[in-house]
Amino acid sequence: MTPFDRISVSLTVIRRLQHVLTRETQALRSMQIAPLADLQPEKATLVDAYAAEVRHLRASPELFAALDDGVRESFATATRELQSTITTNVRALESARGVMEGVVRILGDSLRSVGQGQGYLATGGQRQERPKVLPVAFSREI
Repeated sequence: MTPFDRISVSLTVIRRLQHVLTRETQALRSMQIAPLADLQPEKATLVDAYAAEVRHLRASPELFAALDDGVRESFATATRELQSTITTNVRALESARGVMEGVVRILGDSLRSVGQGQGYLATGGQRQERPKVLPVAFSREI
């Protein structure tokens, strides 16, 4: 494979991975769960391909020496854009995790209060006292 072909393959992997990460970030921000599951196999494949490309390029620095400045600059720009996309994606993942942990915490607190006699009795299903209503609001945007 020529140096230009090798860099072209790497650029293709970078751009496809960036596209998948952008789609995942958009799905996270709009709290759409179904697209997330659909993206995971492609994301995993592209991450593995990207890691292999990086290893190959690091092991062959002469590839860059054989390229003209414009191609090297295109590769550097694509790499910087991918890193920015990764940073944005990680932030969206962390935000979504925080939202989900908050929901789980609220639900856990609610279940504990029921288990401590603040809801229905274990026998007969009669209420001991009026159950607490825990307000929960969900935003479709993060």
